[in-house]
Amino acid sequence: MDRSVRIICSHGGNLNGLDYEGGESQIFSAHESITFENLRNLIIQRCSIHYEFILKSVSNGRYFLIDSDEACNYIFEINSQSRYVNIFVIQIATNFDNRNSQYFAGGSSSQQFVPSFQQNQSSDESDADNDDEDDGNSDDLVENIEYDLDDNIDNASTRELFIGQEFSSRSEFRSFVSNVAIERNFSCSASSMNNSRGIIYTCDQPNCSWRVYARSIGNGNIVKISTLESRHSCFSALTIGRHRLASAAWIKSRIIDIIRDNQSYSAAQIVKDIYREHRVHVTYSKAWRAREMSLAEINGSYVEAYGSLEEYGFRILETNPGSRFFLKTVENNSFQRVYICFKACIDGFLRGCLPVISTDATFLSSKYQGILFIACAHDPNYQLYPIAYAVAEGENNDSWAWFLNAVRISFESSSIDWNLISFISDKQKGLINAMRAIFPESPHFFCIQHFKQNMKQVAREKTFQNLLDSLARSYNPTDAEHLFDIIKVENMRLYDWLIGVNDENRRFEHWITAYAPCPRLDINTSNLAECFNNWIKKLRDKPITTLLDGIRAKIITLHDKNRNAAANIETNFCPRMLKTMARISNERNYLEILAIDGNTYEVVDRATSRTYVVRFDDLSCTCGRWYHTNIPCIHVCFVCRYNNYNIEGLYDTRFSTANLRSVYEARMEPIPVPYQIQAPLVRGEIGVPTVRRKAGRPKKNRIKSREESTRDLRCSTCLAMGHNRRSCTSQPREPRE
Repeated sequence: MDRSVRIICSHGGNLNGLDYEGGESQIFSAHESITFENLRNLIIQRCSIHYEFILKSVSNGRYFLIDSDEACNYIFEINSQSRYVNIFVIQIATNFDNRNSQYFAGGSSSQQFVPSFQQNQSSDESDADNDDEDDGNSDDLVENIEYDLDDNIDNASTRELFIGQEFSSRSEFRSFVSNVAIERNFSCSASSMNNSRGIIYTCDQPNCSWRVYARSIGNGNIVKISTLESRHSCFSALTIGRHRLASAAWIKSRIIDIIRDNQSYSAAQIVKDIYREHRVHVTYSKAWRAREMSLAEINGSYVEAYGSLEEYGFRILETNPGSRFFLKTVENNSFQRVYICFKACIDGFLRGCLPVISTDATFLSSKYQGILFIACAHDPNYQLYPIAYAVAEGENNDSWAWFLNAVRISFESSSIDWNLISFISDKQKGLINAMRAIFPESPHFFCIQHFKQNMKQVAREKTFQNLLDSLARSYNPTDAEHLFDIIKVENMRLYDWLIGVNDENRRFEHWITAYAPCPRLDINTSNLAECFNNWIKKLRDKPITTLLDGIRAKIITLHDKNRNAAANIETNFCPRMLKTMARISNERNYLEILAIDGNTYEVVDRATSRTYVVRFDDLSCTCGRWYHTNIPCIHVCFVCRYNNYNIEGLYDTRFSTANLRSVYEARMEPIPVPYQIQAPLVRGEIGVPTVRRKAGRPKKNRIKSREESTRDLRCSTCLAMGHNRRSCTSQPREPRE
């Protein structure tokens, strides 16, 4: 007696490993002696299926095909101890053909369907046939393809392979067919014809009828499909997981648009996205190669970038006369260093930028690594003004000396007095010695922020950090000595470290404003150079010409933005200057004035019992602030208010709006690509630099020193700063009532 078995039929979804994802399930009963033909018709009826499909079931952790009466008997036999049998419907085509439905349900036990294929059908004949069959019978010869290489996947179901279809090249045809095979989950191979004008793809399974033939048209690169058999007579080619045709080139075609928008798109994420969107497993190394291929197409080749450096420099010097481009190579003509300074940047600095140059260096994360050196200044509104930049092999005495010497040479045609130009930086490798050698007459200041970080090795408390900040920004020796006395009482070790009699690098004139030999203009940090490093952060992993030209483009954009902003300023002085003066004028004070004469005044501060002398004949105040900032101090403001003077007449013209506009009068000229004039290459093709790679994965971010804490810790037990409750040695606080 036949046993009745309940069949759980899942349809409308996709196989993912051993899981059937999506779709829905129907439960119905059938006798275990049911034939394959009756089972197929029952599934079509109960599940309302209107597409071509095959049937599969699962046993011992793997899927097998149900394609005959014997397969039906086997599936019920292995599930004889269960009341349920799981059957999965796998869609393989969008159109349902009643004539061939048995074949597309998995093959037949009684008769084998073999699709016809016209071997000698010409493209002209096929075009005529298609015209005759446009009334709805073309589906017999044409299989609808769900995905097209160049279209969005969600809209690709409207694409198809058809006779007469044209492609711009063989590679496009190969990519299209490979994409179809991957999305339809079968494998195929290509072979060229004897005359090398045609290319044919056939299914990899023996005796399968699927094939497509395309041939070249005329003498051009256009390829046209002339023969097509779109139906398969095999199903063993269906794969789960990996696919032979899912090459790095195919992956590149799927991800290149994403990488154009997000170049930090990782190989690990590519592996996940390819599987989620295409149900194809790809290896990490293949995803990495696809990513590198995409980046090379977008940004250019690293090797070719070094080879084109000399030509790039020639184009800069031809389009921007007076600019500086220095290129240095080593043995075997390998790249070592390159320096760029545009004439417009030189002119803008000389016309009105503040006479303080910030220097810094940052590492590059490209394939061949390197260090980026930069020199920048402040415009009259205290905005970033890049002057020069360079790429070198590393940060040392020689590379810093080479960069600073290039900066000095860039200004040699001008009558600049380097005694009036100061530099500010942190104490980087080789920079101090190079600065003394190249700019011995220029004052050199240290960034107070880096100085505070170095101080943490002897005192980490916030109180001493604030004291050091006040000490560095003090405007007269009296205030500085008073702060030294406080530090001496509170922390003798810190006091000895600050005095640093034997340390040439901690002399007071390097970091305390009160002892500076020239005005520092309230520029106490090299944050401007740090801002430049963050400004070009997304360029640091690019090929060298892309990096250099990307910086050039950013400078042009910055100049244009600041030029337009300056044109819209309606006041006589820059907004930053006016904002500072408004803050100084509104400071609370307890001042009294004693007029000596029309140019000299004695100002008494009752809050501190200190007396300051303001002299208008030499524009000075004994507090020192007016001299070191070139901005009137509170004492000068009070005297002007007392005498009803117009204080704007005391503002330094270096902060005027007219001076700001003059900075951006010079314009950087564009560099056309390709350039019309052939560059006379003297060095020949420049090779890539020699890189000594460190062990481990290349670092993308700078490793901070132990003194650079990201935030100040506060203990939740004792509320003290500098530690947390895990390392707290104090007694716990009493709970609140």
